[in-house]
Amino acid sequence: MERQLRLYIAGMGRMGKLVQGLGVEDPAFASIHGFDCSGDVISQGLQNCDILDPTSMEATFERAVTIQQRPHALLIITNDPSAVVQQAEIAAKYGINVVVGTTGLADAHLLLLSHIARTVAVLQTTNFSRGVTVLKSLAAKAAAAMGIEFGVEIVEIHHGGKEDAPSGTALTLANVVADARGQDFDEVSIYGRKGKTGKRPLGQICVHALRGGDVAGEHTVHFLGAGERLELTHKASSRENFAHGALAAVKFIADKPAGLYSMEAVYGL
Repeated sequence: MERQLRLYIAGMGRMGKLVQGLGVEDPAFASIHGFDCSGDVISQGLQNCDILDPTSMEATFERAVTIQQRPHALLIITNDPSAVVQQAEIAAKYGINVVVGTTGLADAHLLLLSHIARTVAVLQTTNFSRGVTVLKSLAAKAAAAMGIEFGVEIVEIHHGGKEDAPSGTALTLANVVADARGQDFDEVSIYGRKGKTGKRPLGQICVHALRGGDVAGEHTVHFLGAGERLELTHKASSRENFAHGALAAVKFIADKPAGLYSMEAVYGL
């Protein structure tokens, strides 16, 4: 593919820099620029790349559109959920499609993103991995087939530096299971256990978070029944698969019309 896509990234932490570094090697991308939302603006020295102060986002897009260099997408992977909608609104103002990978978004954020999707294409996910996307599909099928009699416990493990718990992916998996069983997630979910908890209620979904070491990400959905159990597990050995998935999402959404999109669509599920 000829280099033609122009990408901006909001959030130049470890993941943002990894996406930028891999994107430079991808022949589909003509340029990849980043907004460092930590306030530490440092150039990486990569060709056709730079790192910008996020306060310049609107001025940067204004200038890009003026010189007919409109970005094809803004990838939002900042660690600040409260900034996501504002950044997406700025992109939409200039007709730039949006990919959101920031976790920890509240229902109100998701609702606002759905409104933005009336103007530009928006893809929102808690995990860019192909394997996790398939895991979600398998978990939904298993939950529907095995029924409410099987207890569901979701265990996720991440490195000690991860700031939120449980992970956005674990919560997504729990919601997928609840939806497949026709449950209201908020009514049946709990997070870990302590003390004399009593007999496990029928239909309960419990999410556990483990932290430590350098684990890139591991998620297991346990279906626990009488005399048998089923375990569906995804293990990420590095962050590169997430970065490659983010680039795949950008390529997918670059020419899409306004609307909401998912990683399932990216991977043809």
